[in-house]
Amino acid sequence: MSLLRSTADLKKYVDIHKATSWESLRLYVVQAEATYIIPVISQACFEQMAGVVALPDFDPETSFPTVVMKGLYTRVCFALANYTLYEALPFLNTPVGDQGVMQQSSKEGTAAPAAQWRFDNRRNSHLEVGDRHIEMVLEFLENNDDAFPDWKASSSYSITKDLIISSSAALGGILNTQGARRAYLAMRPFLRLAEKKFIVPALGEPLFLAVKAELLAGVLSPPNQRLFPYVAEAAAWTALVEALPILPFRITGDGLLMLSKSDGIASTSHGSDNQRSLAFNSAKGNADSFLAALKSFLVKNKNDYPQSLPNEVVPQPEYELKRNKKCSGHFRV
Repeated sequence: MSLLRSTADLKKYVDIHKATSWESLRLYVVQAEATYIIPVISQACFEQMAGVVALPDFDPETSFPTVVMKGLYTRVCFALANYTLYEALPFLNTPVGDQGVMQQSSKEGTAAPAAQWRFDNRRNSHLEVGDRHIEMVLEFLENNDDAFPDWKASSSYSITKDLIISSSAALGGILNTQGARRAYLAMRPFLRLAEKKFIVPALGEPLFLAVKAELLAGVLSPPNQRLFPYVAEAAAWTALVEALPILPFRITGDGLLMLSKSDGIASTSHGSDNQRSLAFNSAKGNADSFLAALKSFLVKNKNDYPQSLPNEVVPQPEYELKRNKKCSGHFRV
């Protein structure tokens, strides 16, 4: 089953020559669905749409049982078409035969293969456009989540209420991710790691669990309402410190943007090593500051948080030697 069935279907969503053989593209449609579409919309949601598309008399305007499913299909197809060409372009002009990898060459008066820089720009553009459309898919799913219970019940659901940072909007309100849902999905493992590694030690497990329970219930007590901004900022920035060396972020003047893949083409958009080092150091400085602010808040308001760690002591800087109590004026080495 596939959401696109012919070159004519593909041409509705992306610019491609009408004479392009569907047999040359079918493999890359399936590959793009498995790599980019199904992880976002869930296997069950994909199969539901693909079952409708497989009907003998399928009509994208009338065959879907609901308007929202039709709307989802259209958005998914724009993303799928671009991801298909991103996957297909390196192979379309380089068939493999008994003599190895060949390159098609044109005869005089016919079209010639594109220059490498044009090819690279075209392929990278398909990745960027596909990423933009998959963001629209996620936004549409979030806005109509009750109509897609299979997606809502899957691990692809883009709202995670058991995390302190529960949505892309919450993450974008702290980090400059522009509320990108794919960035939030990619950050979820690091948000979970940051909670275990930094937030639980800062709050103490009893207070951490109490805050989590109130978040899941949807109502924060007045003391925890005051505490929560400190917790959220510390969680977001420490998660970013953990994620930056690993995730394929593009560093731009507009903030941190997520790339679908990191390869020889896309990696050129990640920014220089110096840019990434500066971004990491800045994130580390912010993470340290917000963790210190969280601990300071708890110390100043310890009567409101009896479950927090007792007698929180601000650690001395690593470079500062401790004073020897036995010999005033001397330092222990």
